[in-house]
Amino acid sequence: MTEVKIGGVTHPLYFSMLAIEQVLAELKIEDFSQLGLVMDSQSVAKSMKFGRVCALAGIQSGYRKAGEKCPFITSDDLADAVEHFIELEPAILAFSEAVQQFFKPADDVAPVTGK
Repeated sequence: MTEVKIGGVTHPLYFSMLAIEQVLAELKIEDFSQLGLVMDSQSVAKSMKFGRVCALAGIQSGYRKAGEKCPFITSDDLADAVEHFIELEPAILAFSEAVQQFFKPADDVAPVTGK
């Protein structure tokens, strides 16, 4: 399990299916093209919200997997603890990797072709 340090405190970070789903739902993303727009680093507000939502879902999932209580209930709680945006980077990267791995087709499955 990965870790993320927020406000000087280290938290477990894990992106389960539920965590990925929570991020997509919170950001109202219905397809991957919308995900690309939300991850656009040109918009500071979108980047901040995306980072906060990713971190919260991943941290909550990490604590759940560890069988521990998460100190953050809402993304506002998390935002109050964040001192610098760079603290959210491990969560953003872990989310991106988790999405790629989760939706990656199995190696032994033939691609679907149309008629």
